[in-house]
Amino acid sequence: MFVCLIPSNHALAWNNGGYTDPGNVPQLATHDWIALHAVAWLPARERWWIEDSIYYYWLGTELPDNAGHPLGIGDTANHHVYFSSPSTVSDDSAATRAQEEYDLTLAFLEAGEYSLAALHAGIMTHYIADCAVFGHVLNNETHHSDYESYVETRTDEYPTDDFSIYVSFDGVLSTATAYMATIALANDTTYGGAGGLSSVWMDTNYNWSDSTFTNRAGESLNLAINMIADVLHTFYTSMNPNAEICCFDALFTHNDVRMTYPSTEVVKPLGCAAAWVSDWLASMAVSTKLLSLTEGLDTNSDFVNQTSGKPLGDVNTGIVSFGGPIVNPIVKYAESDSTPLSDRAPIRFHDEAGMFYFQHSNGSSIPGANLPVSVINNNEDMFVIEIYRDGDARNVMLCYGFGWKGTYAAGKYFDKVMYPSLAIQSKAWVIVEWDDTNGDGFVNSPSDGDTYTLIASG
Repeated sequence: MFVCLIPSNHALAWNNGGYTDPGNVPQLATHDWIALHAVAWLPARERWWIEDSIYYYWLGTELPDNAGHPLGIGDTANHHVYFSSPSTVSDDSAATRAQEEYDLTLAFLEAGEYSLAALHAGIMTHYIADCAVFGHVLNNETHHSDYESYVETRTDEYPTDDFSIYVSFDGVLSTATAYMATIALANDTTYGGAGGLSSVWMDTNYNWSDSTFTNRAGESLNLAINMIADVLHTFYTSMNPNAEICCFDALFTHNDVRMTYPSTEVVKPLGCAAAWVSDWLASMAVSTKLLSLTEGLDTNSDFVNQTSGKPLGDVNTGIVSFGGPIVNPIVKYAESDSTPLSDRAPIRFHDEAGMFYFQHSNGSSIPGANLPVSVINNNEDMFVIEIYRDGDARNVMLCYGFGWKGTYAAGKYFDKVMYPSLAIQSKAWVIVEWDDTNGDGFVNSPSDGDTYTLIASG
């Protein structure tokens, strides 16, 4: 059941079509209408995190007014900005709150907590959008809740409603923090922008039959949408995601990625044809989740420095590669003591006295991260999945096992275990042991009978 509350207090903001009971889909009204239009103007690579958690975003828009929800805030006394002159802010309450939510959103984005990021982004839009209402920039207005109620009944259908005729993208996604956008919007509402129809004029000339008044209301709504779009754009362009598995979507899915394969020229002399096939099959677990992928072999000088093995690509490009250091020059480069520290992978392979080991990049041991060579490629293996940022600000993902079955198992594990639960994968690397539990000689996923045991992570 939804609880419908009609604001009667001057401090309340754009209506929200009734508040949301826990577990229910939020009802759409002005704050949602503004927030959703703003998202629609973002490029797909900048809006996916909101679209994937749209109900969190949608719920967030009402929480500053709704103190009754378990996540509610209800700080309606902080939804205003006042000026003592066009260049002097005397009270920046709404801008401060918007910026606090902006900071939280950015932190959740960088940590891969996309649902919480969407929730707090929705909350942030509320404080910004309120400053498109003349009653939120005036101290003793006559009209407030009646103005908001009128607009609410004409902005409760998305994407089109009565006020849709005023919605127009200004053509530019500018850089603006939540504080900057709120102050700029409040200044326009207060002093009337280019047309000079100030908040005082709007309050004094309140008349929905007057096209000048109505057009100014629509202009303020449209400015709020454009301002919020700028802020949402700024989130994504300024964030620096943690180099952790939970941030896979931001680091790789919605980024430009180069996937490099060990070539047959490398593996055939070593008698590792099965390794080449398993590396390719395992890589499909990642490649199917990427939207902008370029593929190539390690013999391609555009992908790999043919002398050092260093992966190549533009700054911020994602680099993904499967296969261990014996067959993969990228991994060999990432694990070499001669490689600059800024380019080294956190985990490296080591073999000694009939044992294979995974170690930290400095050579220190990892308890349990080893297996006898005799069991490799039979019924047991071990693999690493690791993500790090190299010295050129590129995000690198390396996956490989001690043997070819381990590499194949890494792909299965990422596909069936890690990717469906990215939100809880807040580690830069994991080492996992695979066991052919059902003894069929094949690498199966955990749901098909094989056992995967987490050995270490960090």
